[in-house]
Amino acid sequence: KTILALTRIVEVVSDDYLSSLVPHKRAAIVRIKTKENIEYEEKVEYPKGEPENQMSQIELYAKFKSLINVAGVSEKRADEIISVIFDHEEINLKKLFNLLSE
Repeated sequence: KTILALTRIVEVVSDDYLSSLVPHKRAAIVRIKTKENIEYEEKVEYPKGEPENQMSQIELYAKFKSLINVAGVSEKRADEIISVIFDHEEINLKKLFNLLSE
């Protein structure tokens, strides 16, 4: 409900200059205007997760868990999937596929 409300007040606008920077930079500018007409602006040249601004392992786990939770996967199963993918020298694909298909 809150996300849907946000979609009604967010406007995404392309910027020719920022687009011209791709693939060397994947920059974005966010502008927020308050009800009091105060504007805030922030430019990010390399968003979190890009090779130049990598996520830590903790951030990666947290993002994975938040996304997989939206798909209805329990935190316990998310931890098991993470364990299979990251905690072993060789990924056990059969175990991974079983976890993903449950």
